[in-house]
Amino acid sequence: MSLLSSSNHIQNALTAGSVKLVHAPFQPNHRRRGNLDDFLSFSGDFFEAAYSSEPYVTLYDVERAIELGIDDWVNLATNIDEACVKLEVLAHKYSSNAVKTYANNPELLSIMLLTTVELWVALDKLAIREIPILADYSPELPTRFLEDLLLRTAPSLDRLRQVHQYLSRRHSQSRHGWSVLSAPTADAFAVRFYSGSLHLQHLKARIKEAARKEEHEKVAELERSNARYVDLQRQAANLDHKFQVDWYGNRYHDRYCQKCQLEAQEIDIAIHEWPLPAEQLQAEAVVFELDCPVSFNMWRSATFHLLIDLCLPSVQPTDPYIQLFDYAALQSYLVRHPRSRISLASDTKPFAVTHYKTRRIPTTQEEVCVKNGLKYYGFDCSARIPVSGTLSRVDVAKYCTYELQSSPYQNLQRYVNTTSHTSNEVVANQVDCKQDLSIHEFLAFGHLRSGGTLQWLSILRELRGRSLSFRRHEVHFLLAQAVSQVGPLGGTRWMWHQALQDPLFCNALMGELESLVQDVEANWLEAVTMDTISILLRRLLASSPDETLSTTALRLLRTVRRRAFTWVKELSDKLTRTPENEELRGYLRDTAAICRSTFDVDPTMIRNVLCCSEEVDMLLFCVVLIHDHTPSKIDCLPTHSKLLLDRDRRLSLALEGTLINLIQGGSSDEGIVSAIGRIWSDYRPGSKWTSLQNPNWRWISCMTAATATQSSQVVLFNLLDGLLLVDGKPVGRLPSEILRHPLYGQLFGEVCRAVLDTMKITDSFRSTYSILYLLMFLVWITRQGVRFLVTR
Repeated sequence: MSLLSSSNHIQNALTAGSVKLVHAPFQPNHRRRGNLDDFLSFSGDFFEAAYSSEPYVTLYDVERAIELGIDDWVNLATNIDEACVKLEVLAHKYSSNAVKTYANNPELLSIMLLTTVELWVALDKLAIREIPILADYSPELPTRFLEDLLLRTAPSLDRLRQVHQYLSRRHSQSRHGWSVLSAPTADAFAVRFYSGSLHLQHLKARIKEAARKEEHEKVAELERSNARYVDLQRQAANLDHKFQVDWYGNRYHDRYCQKCQLEAQEIDIAIHEWPLPAEQLQAEAVVFELDCPVSFNMWRSATFHLLIDLCLPSVQPTDPYIQLFDYAALQSYLVRHPRSRISLASDTKPFAVTHYKTRRIPTTQEEVCVKNGLKYYGFDCSARIPVSGTLSRVDVAKYCTYELQSSPYQNLQRYVNTTSHTSNEVVANQVDCKQDLSIHEFLAFGHLRSGGTLQWLSILRELRGRSLSFRRHEVHFLLAQAVSQVGPLGGTRWMWHQALQDPLFCNALMGELESLVQDVEANWLEAVTMDTISILLRRLLASSPDETLSTTALRLLRTVRRRAFTWVKELSDKLTRTPENEELRGYLRDTAAICRSTFDVDPTMIRNVLCCSEEVDMLLFCVVLIHDHTPSKIDCLPTHSKLLLDRDRRLSLALEGTLINLIQGGSSDEGIVSAIGRIWSDYRPGSKWTSLQNPNWRWISCMTAATATQSSQVVLFNLLDGLLLVDGKPVGRLPSEILRHPLYGQLFGEVCRAVLDTMKITDSFRSTYSILYLLMFLVWITRQGVRFLVTR
């Protein structure tokens, strides 16, 4: 074998061990996290920059800021027009990006819709403060679409309740049949606003005065043209035709006959089209659109973005012949805001661009000075559709429904989607039951959501009957849909979930859940069952007003957590012995996320949940496992795994402040020490754990104790993603820059390899990859300013 071109590579490999790499200390440098004032701006630049850096964190920060501060911000707003612009900008930018980032996650998309509607409510309040007559018109947002949202926490349910009640009041206080989108009548919004606006009345007067002046000039031009025509005809009448005689003596008409030239001369005159519609109310509506009030303009843009862009099924765009801002006769009067979305359009042409644009002289004033030929209607310039009749098809079910993947349950998607099917329909559709699914489970699956108010009773029945395979993700999605979809609001209570107000029912439910925990606690393959139990308990905690019931539910939730943590330790030990088992790695990652989900309770309860170091230990150890066993590209993961990761990411953001407070108070050190010790066996507790300064306070840090043979080391831990660094190097997982490197992909694919003894290897990472029981070393080498990944 010849290696004629490899001498340089061999030389470098032989001398690589002598290369000394110097690493600068790791210094986190995150962007400053935004507050409500940062996000509410005219340009939205802060949001866009933050989102491009950390999409999930930024979206969460916006949602949290809206939840905590939007009401006070609205109350303190003084410049209404500016405030409305800021709200419309944020609503558009936030929701447009959240739809992409939260794609295929009905839980996060429900939060997106709730947050966007809250921004709309804030804008509606300000617009009505500025223009009180707006309250007489329908808000256009139906309350029905709110019933599809999937929410499980008390704060989010309370926020939705307030939004629902506000919309209900707006609908009840508005006048029946009045809509800002209706055609111009005496009661139309644009006409009524015009009637009370001296500015718009003066604008119309200016347009009419200029039009009359142009019309007078056109009449004078017409008179001159008619007079010229008469004069030409008179001159022609006084002349005789001119004839010539050719060589043969024949008489012919001279082609240059002056009389013929005068008679053939044509005179045309361009018409004058009145710039406003002849009908008074139509004209007032057009003037309104020429200088639409900013607050209403932003209200209208935000309304259509929410209902058309987010909530309307795909529509067929249309192209009108002309839009108001393209109409030359009125362009000089148009004040168009850059965020404006709705305008007027016409499918008929203005006379100035038709074959009627000129008239042949002689003609009359009525033929030259014509009425306006445009037939206006409301038009959405963004979606390119007429505004009339488009809002009646609003539907958000596509966002708020779990999708069943290819499986024996796929034919049962309709029983997840709605509660309108009857038990008789389920029985009649038994032909849809696939061979791999028992008929008893088919019927149980179909019956569970038959009737919105019966769902909790059906859940209790199925927990007792055990006809459903609770370890299946499809069953989990069915139950999650049933307990999360809010349904209609009756007064102050969610009608579908009134059973949770009954202590007898709640006790019976917890009894069945406890029994189910005992039945599955010995088998880690039942992790999905534990996840379902966790969701049911947390939903109960969000609605039950009884303190005794809450205490019992929290106690059972702790039992679920500890059982799941036992499985996590068992799976971790198994994976240590068989690191190439990717299926086992997936079970470990998902089970760790399920264990952590038991901490996802309302903020008022979280201190009671994180009441001891053992809980902190479980919380932090599991987040490290999730980080270490999640591939760099999660698109290849199953839907349920991605859902668990999304839930866990949001949990980390929710608990960030609580954990930092615990750390600063020194009450969580023992739990942190225990969690780090499970991951890094050589960890030697030294200084106390402290959080870094904002904006890097997601990182907590300490110094290890020094020994005779080992100096003290800096330990950093990221509370949001579970990354553990020692002297700037990761423990437990290769750095993301290595995982994304093409060489790593060629060698290992998407396999996540553990990193061992990182601190003992100065400039390399050691990966436990079993190839004939050899260890592989991945080393960064820098030569002449170029960085190479080298394997040994």
